[in-house]
Amino acid sequence: DKVISEETKMPVLIAEDPLDCVAIGTGKALEQIHLFKGKN
Repeated sequence: DKVISEETKMPVLIAEDPLDCVAIGTGKALEQIHLFKGKN
């Protein structure tokens, strides 16, 4: 995480439950799917 943070100049956090983070992030993306349509 330290290397990624230094290289990207962005804060990095290690998730306690990565699978939950994927599910929550996917849900948030689906709530805004209209922003992704037609972006091919």
